[in-house]
Amino acid sequence: MKKALLTLAAVALSASVFAADGTISFNNFDIPNATGGGTYSAGVFRPGFTGNGGNPKLPNSNPIPGGAGAGYTAGLFLPGSTTPFFTSGFLNGAGLEGFEWGFANTPDVAVPGKAPGSTTSLEIKVWETGKTWETSSIRSEAGVGIFTSGKLGGPDPGGGPGITPATLQGFNGLVLVPEPSTYALGIAGLGALAMMRRRK
Repeated sequence: MKKALLTLAAVALSASVFAADGTISFNNFDIPNATGGGTYSAGVFRPGFTGNGGNPKLPNSNPIPGGAGAGYTAGLFLPGSTTPFFTSGFLNGAGLEGFEWGFANTPDVAVPGKAPGSTTSLEIKVWETGKTWETSSIRSEAGVGIFTSGKLGGPDPGGGPGITPATLQGFNGLVLVPEPSTYALGIAGLGALAMMRRRK
């Protein structure tokens, strides 16, 4: 009887290890470079940001104004999903000027349905807090925040030491863009029609 119970316990433990979701660190500071030397930070900036040649991938030592800050939410998505499985605001407050492009909440996040040790495509989207990415008038562009993760962290399916959570390596930051309103698009369409009539 004891042997049967021990066998069942071992099977349950094995199943729980394999059923665990892999993890990734949602931190856009100090991301290790893919080439293996040094780190970089991948910021999120408000519309019109042109610092550092327009590239939001910044050296850690250069706090540059224009970060998203209060009023914006970042979400982590599986590609094709419209629902984030994790969200965070941005740093904002006294002494943090210039670093508002950093995520305020940076835990190790479980990636649903993805096993420890696996890699997966992920997308970071940013939008106005209180709205969704789809309804926000200022947001990140579709597809720009997609990257492939490193090996997700968690229990080693092979029984070895636990795997360190993946980083956001491959995510290079975002500059938010205003979405043209339906009204503005309608006016643009009418203007185009007027131009075509004039040419005729």
